[in-house]
Amino acid sequence: MSFLNSGAALLGLSFDKPLLTPAMGSIIELSEMLGDDWVRTYEGAFDERVLADAVAWLGQCAPTGPAPLDAYDWEVIAAKTVQAYQALATAQ
Repeated sequence: MSFLNSGAALLGLSFDKPLLTPAMGSIIELSEMLGDDWVRTYEGAFDERVLADAVAWLGQCAPTGPAPLDAYDWEVIAAKTVQAYQALATAQ
């Protein structure tokens, strides 16, 4: 199984819930952007060890407050999209 992005991951984070997910696709970048407090990834199959590690992780460093999703705000994305198109238009 592979995926390039996950709307479900962003939805869960938008409810300020930390994420446990396989390390693949754009999830790796999401983990780098938001940090280990919000996104925990694992390699290989989901098994008892992964679940036990995740429970311990939540017990040690459960995040508080809102997830840092400012970069995913619609207005921010729209502004960056317009900037990209303007840069392309002026480059020609």
